[in-house]
Formats: sequence, C-alpha cells, structure tokens
Amino acid sequence: EAAREAKAREAAAKAAEAEAKAREAAALAAEEEAKQREAAALAAEAEAKAREAAALAAEEEAKQREAAALAAEAEAKAREAAALAAEAEAKAREAEALAAEDQAKQREAAALAAEAEAKSREAAALAAEAEAKQREAAALAAEAEAKAREAAAISAEEEAKAREAAAKAAEVEAKAREAAALSAEEEAKVREAAARTAEEEAKTREGTALAAENEAKQREASLVRLRLALLKMSFALAAEEQAKAREASALAAETEAKSREAEAKSKEDEAKAREADARAAQDELEAALAELKAQEDAYNNKKLELEQKSEEGGVVSRNKAKAELAQHLAEDPLPLRRAKINQEAAVRKAEKA
Repeated sequence: EAAREAKAREAAAKAAEAEAKAREAAALAAEEEAKQREAAALAAEAEAKAREAAALAAEEEAKQREAAALAAEAEAKAREAAALAAEAEAKAREAEALAAEDQAKQREAAALAAEAEAKSREAAALAAEAEAKQREAAALAAEAEAKAREAAAISAEEEAKAREAAAKAAEVEAKAREAAALSAEEEAKVREAAARTAEEEAKTREGTALAAENEAKQREASLVRLRLALLKMSFALAAEEQAKAREASALAAETEAKSREAEAKSKEDEAKAREADARAAQDELEAALAELKAQEDAYNNKKLELEQKSEEGGVVSRNKAKAELAQHLAEDPLPLRRAKINQEAAVRKAEKA
C-alpha cells in the first residue's frame, strides 16, 4: 500500500514535473512571443516616430508653403490694389476726357456764335455801307444843288451890282449931260448925237461883256461839275476800299471761325478716340480682374478645403489631405499665373490709355 502510494506520488510528481516543464516551455514560448511582440511594438513605435517625424517635417513644409502662399496672396492683394488704383486713374482720365470733350463742345459753340456774330456784323456793315452810300449820294446832290444855287445867287448879285454901277454911272452922266444941256443946248444936241453913237457902242460892248460873262459862268459851272464828279469819284473809291476792307475782315473772321471749328472738331474726335481707348482698356482690365479673382478664389478655396481635411478625420485622411495640400501649394497654378499676367498687361494698357 505504501509502495503503491509512493509510486502514485512519484507518478504524480513526474506528472507534476512534466506539467511544470510544459508550463515552463509554455512560459518560455509566451516570453519569446512577448519579446517578439515587444520588438514588433518597438518597431511599430519607431515607425510611428518616423512617421510622426515625417508628418512634422511635412507639416513644417506645409507651414512654409502656407507662408509662401500668404506672401503670394499679399502680393496678389498688392497687385489688386495697384489694379484698383489704375482703375481709379483710368476713371479719372475718362472724366478728364469727358471734361475735354465738354470744353471742346463749348469752344465749338463759341466758334459758331462768333461766326454768327461775324456774319451779323458783316450784314450790318453792308447795310450801313449801303445807307452811307445813299446818304452820300443825297449829300452830294444837296451839295451840288446848294453850290448851283450859290453860283446863281453870286451871278445874280454880280449882275445886280453891275447894273447898279451902270445905273449910277448913267445917273452921273445924265446929270452932267443935263448941266451941259442947260449951259449949251446946242452943244448938247451935238454931243447928244455923239452920245447916242457912244451909247450904241456901249450897248454893243455891254452885250459882248455879257456874252463873255455868260461864257465864264458856263466854264465855272463846268469846273464845279467836274470838281463834284471828282469828289464823288474819290468818295466812291474810298467807300469801295472801305467796303473791300470790311469784306476782307469778314472773310478773315469767317476763315478763323472755320479754322477754330475744325480744330474743335479735331480735338473732339481725339477726345472721343481717347475715351474709346480708355473704355476698352477699362473693360479689359475689369475682365482681367474678374478672371484673376475667379482663379484666386478657386486656388484659395481648394487650399482651405485641403487644410480643413488635414485637420479633421483620421490620421490616414489627414496625412492624405496634408500631402494633397503640399502638392497643391507646390504645383505651379497655370490658370492663376496666366490670369495675373493678363491682369498686369491690362494694367499697363490702361496706364498707356
């Protein structure tokens, strides 16, 4: 019984020892697996640290690109401000062109008014000239009539004086003859006959004198008429020269008015051409600004979307979003660059306009 019990105990001890060895082997295996798992965990941790370092590097690079993007955005805003300034300058030039156009229209109106005034003055001058000619003709006629009346009066006065002198002489002679007749009637009779003969001779001489006087009067009247004709001719020539001078002045004023009108029309056309160029440049500038803003909005919206995705969701999606953001910031945005080039060209064209 004791032997069986000892064998049973020995068998139990062996079984316990085998179980202990098995447990020890299992423990060693578990320990080895734990070491492998620990090594795998360390490797995973190292990999995670490497990925974290790569993520930090990518994040730093993304920050640098973001800083570059902000700088580019600031530059774009500066260019946009310059474009707005150019637009304001273009509007100012357009206002200046409109003011120049209004001024040209005012000058044209003034030129037309001056031309109308010149024509009115020319008509008034012609009317005044015609009236002056009529008055001159009336004055010359009145002067001729007055001179004729004056000549007739002078002739009548001379004739009256001559007759008066003759009458006085005849009276004196008659008194002498009467005295002589009273002293010597006979001698008077003889002398009366001689006196009659002398009287007849005197009458003949008087008739000759009257004929000569009439001829002298006719010559004087002819001279007066000739002088009047010469005076009229000189007045007519002076009036003609004055009329020609007025006509030349009126033609010069009309030519100057037409020249001013042509100059005003040329300036108006030039102002319209400049205004058209300024409007075309302004339209082109506005289109370039709109395209630039659309491209910048698209670029910035995509950047914001990727930044938001890089901060939300899981690690994989964030890393993917960060990689896409980095690629988006690193790539050359051709449409945006083309829009900026077009905008700069439009600004230069607007400045030239």
